[in-house]
Amino acid sequence: GDEISVFDGTGAGCNHQFSLTGDASSGKFSGIASSEATSFTAVYPYTEGATLGEDGSVSGITLPAEQTAYKDSFDPKAALMMAVSTAENKNQLDFKNVVSLVKVTTDFDCKSIVLTAKENIAGIGKLTYNSDAPSITFTSNISQTVTLKPASEDGVIAAGTYYIAVCPHT
Repeated sequence: GDEISVFDGTGAGCNHQFSLTGDASSGKFSGIASSEATSFTAVYPYTEGATLGEDGSVSGITLPAEQTAYKDSFDPKAALMMAVSTAENKNQLDFKNVVSLVKVTTDFDCKSIVLTAKENIAGIGKLTYNSDAPSITFTSNISQTVTLKPASEDGVIAAGTYYIAVCPHT
């Protein structure tokens, strides 16, 4: 069910939705983009309404302040990654993480897990790919708190280990 946004730089509305095909371990995504493109920029997960800027940045990307708790994993909607192809190999995208993960282990069931920081760790912003290190700059809905919500309908996060995706800081 994984999907990515692929930008081919062919003008407004160049955000193409590609879907994972075949075995997840192969990492093959299928979709339609311009054969005229000389390079591609891609973002995981697919984000409707995201736009590619002339400088190669991607705007309209959300690192959610509310994330869903998945035992021994993270919320896939929060696992932001970015890739930029090269002129030599325009059809290959090597994704790099934009976020850091905070590991949280609880010995008891709870209704939510809240992480609060002194700096902004979530919001809507712009991704930039510089020297193999993508980063996010927040522009709106900025938050210093990320709340992990239960995935189950019973409203409980079971005892265990969970990961919270946040904007990395030194």
